[in-house]
Amino acid sequence: MPMLALLLLYAAVLGGDETLPVAHVQVRLGQDSVLCWERNTTQRTRTLGLWRQTDGGWQLQHRLRVSSARMLSSSQ
Repeated sequence: MPMLALLLLYAAVLGGDETLPVAHVQVRLGQDSVLCWERNTTQRTRTLGLWRQTDGGWQLQHRLRVSSARMLSSSQ
């Protein structure tokens, strides 16, 4: 996994993303996978998802959602 993907995971879990100027980042991990990070300021949650390209489009493989208080959900 590229270093940027690890930094996004750190930001999603520990909340170290407050100073980022954007609320959504996508990192291409290969020809058929994308790591997506999103920050929701109204619900105070962060989501990190791994998407894989299939014949019919893109499919969510794993999702980690973290709130400022506790973990809400993990891998599907």
